[in-house]
Amino acid sequence: MKIRQKLTRLPFVAISLMFVPLGVIGGISQVAHAFPSYGELQSRSVEMSTSVAGASATYHVSFTAATTASIGGIVVDFCSNDPIMGDTCTAPTGLSIGTPTVSGASSTLTGTWTAGKVASSVSTLSYTTTTPVALTGGSSQVYFDITSMTNPSTASQLYARLYTFDTATDAGNYSATGTDTGLIDAGGTALYTTNALHVTSKVQEELTFCIDTNSASNCGGASGNAVSLGDSHGVLSSNGPFVDKTTQYIVQTNAGSGAVIRLEGNTLTSGSNSIAAACTGTCPGATPTTSVPGTSQFGLCTYDSAGAATITAASTYNGGAAGLCQGTTQTSGTGTTGGDNGASFGLNTALTSGTYGDTLASVVAGAQATGTLVFLGNISVTQPAGIYSTTLTFIATGTY
Repeated sequence: MKIRQKLTRLPFVAISLMFVPLGVIGGISQVAHAFPSYGELQSRSVEMSTSVAGASATYHVSFTAATTASIGGIVVDFCSNDPIMGDTCTAPTGLSIGTPTVSGASSTLTGTWTAGKVASSVSTLSYTTTTPVALTGGSSQVYFDITSMTNPSTASQLYARLYTFDTATDAGNYSATGTDTGLIDAGGTALYTTNALHVTSKVQEELTFCIDTNSASNCGGASGNAVSLGDSHGVLSSNGPFVDKTTQYIVQTNAGSGAVIRLEGNTLTSGSNSIAAACTGTCPGATPTTSVPGTSQFGLCTYDSAGAATITAASTYNGGAAGLCQGTTQTSGTGTTGGDNGASFGLNTALTSGTYGDTLASVVAGAQATGTLVFLGNISVTQPAGIYSTTLTFIATGTY
């Protein structure tokens, strides 16, 4: 019997405990009913043009009306603590609506609307009209841009509380207490400001340059550094010139002012004998000359032969009239003289033998370009026999 009595009393204890949370819920319901009745704004958002703390920004406010009614004012209140209507709103540190400026309003906001501050608050915008406009709950979309915003001064969470009011007057009397008259719809949104991410990378100065005699497409494949100027045995003739155009140079740079290619070296020599450098007038000098068979001459011209067409030859080495250097034909290594195409050839040994050499060509920054070197060899019948040679050095210098 005692056991039965204990079992029958337990359900009553459990039932009395269940009444406790019901009382708490009832108390919460009574507090909520103290607030004005309003609809909850749908599809609401506040989009920032930049989330960087302290930056000037444009805020795009957007929502869909929940209640079918006429509105004369919209309030956007920015808070650092929460988005809940009726709670005290603490303005985010550093946030400012500035001298309020609104643009890009949706067509639903007909008539003239004026941006202002509620009670001179730096964080509460009012957007009002003296002629209320009708909105349809669930379908009337409202949006506009606040273009005068300054983000909070530190990276932090912040909130925007959005309200619609029946008249401009009621919107201007907004108090954030939850007891405002004329309130139609409301809703909150969350935002976040961040620190800017600074990405740093380095681009170094680049200059690619090489000489090649085997038709490489880039400097990685460059090989060959010897030219045999003459017939199939490398012998020059007093009957006419031999032309060699197997040498190319490849150049590319990111230098802002491009690069200059300079030439160092001397004419062909054999012991104390030499073949005169190609030149007219006062030689050695900068005035090139055309081929004169039976006269000892050694010189060169150059042209942009492939790539970005960014190589410009210096006047001493540009072949004279346009296209003449490019129109030369390869005769070196054959038994046939000629191939000079009437081009001019030069070799200003007054400079090429100096400390820094003579300017051959210039190139602008950009894509890879390829230049061709065309060498000319002539001899007189009295040119002393011997093996004539020279070493030419080409230097590319970028200006950054």
